[in-house]
Amino acid sequence: DAMPNTPDPTTNGTSPFCEGTAISMSVSNSGANSVEWFSDASFNNLITTGTSLDSVATITGINTFYVRYTSLAGCTNNSSISYEVIENGFLIVPDDMTICEGDIAMIIVSSSDSINWGSGNVGIGDTLFISPTTDTLLSVSMTGSCGVISETINVTVAPIPNVDSVS
Repeated sequence: DAMPNTPDPTTNGTSPFCEGTAISMSVSNSGANSVEWFSDASFNNLITTGTSLDSVATITGINTFYVRYTSLAGCTNNSSISYEVIENGFLIVPDDMTICEGDIAMIIVSSSDSINWGSGNVGIGDTLFISPTTDTLLSVSMTGSCGVISETINVTVAPIPNVDSVS
């Protein structure tokens, strides 16, 4: 029995993949009696057998899987597939807040990419100063390589108590 062909494994999408993405890798049988998937180039850590491997993109950076094809006679051939996984990014916003009527709220967010302040608000980078006259729901979003992350911040405006003058 001749050595089996070594078709290149393929994925269900295009690298880079975002963290958490389901990735299906597959190969055609190519006349092999068995197809084995390994996590290491020395073929010691068997993941599964068969013509497909389903995985979830969890480790950022370059991920490589190794495939060994074995014929009925025991002849082997190897191939591999690599893809990149990138971080989803992050957006951290402060808790909802209460300010007194007439005060200025300074809202600082932390993000992995550029910030978009919703509702026509214009911030200076990750910081926004506002002085709302009524309760306000602020929206903030960050657009990164893996899509948009959006959050909201509730700013409650507490009225200043009336003080009657005492004569």
